[in-house]
Amino acid sequence: MPKNHVANGSVDAIVHVLEGYFTRKYPSTPIQDGFVETIVETMISSTKQILENPTDYDARANFMWSATLALNGLTTAGIGDYAFPNHMMGHSLSALFDIAHGSTLSIVFPAWLRYNSSDLSERLKRFGSRVFGTQDPQKTIEAIENYFASIGAPTRLKDAGLSESDIEALAQNAVSLAQKWNLTEYTKERIAEILKYAV
Repeated sequence: MPKNHVANGSVDAIVHVLEGYFTRKYPSTPIQDGFVETIVETMISSTKQILENPTDYDARANFMWSATLALNGLTTAGIGDYAFPNHMMGHSLSALFDIAHGSTLSIVFPAWLRYNSSDLSERLKRFGSRVFGTQDPQKTIEAIENYFASIGAPTRLKDAGLSESDIEALAQNAVSLAQKWNLTEYTKERIAEILKYAV
């Protein structure tokens, strides 16, 4: 399998579980948090092993099991309401500019975290501590972004050939999906502000 497909699959699985992790409403979900953290750790390590040695069967098996658990309902069981704002915005990058789904998420997700870093500081501290060995929210975001970059995934609009001038069209497209998904707080203006963090 081409390396870019491996990278895209890795990013998609990671953002699948982290959407719930960072948007869930129920305040105490230690078991689900642990599932997410372990899935992300395993996805990171197995992806790196696959990219170094594409014939590593065990690494591919761990990658596929992690991906299976990433959206089969396990990690979101009992966490209350949660949302997929990053997928919502990522779909617009795919729709308008034919960018692979995983690549859209590696661009959008660090930007979304930076935009929301104050509100997510406690969650970022926990995740950073468990997965990257830091309690600094900004360093945690940097670690996620650096991982994406290390496997060849784009992390900025410019990496996909886009610029700040494309944000208006992206926000206009994304807001219609936000309304369909009942993400009413994601106005065109808010989406544009988030995407500016990806410039």
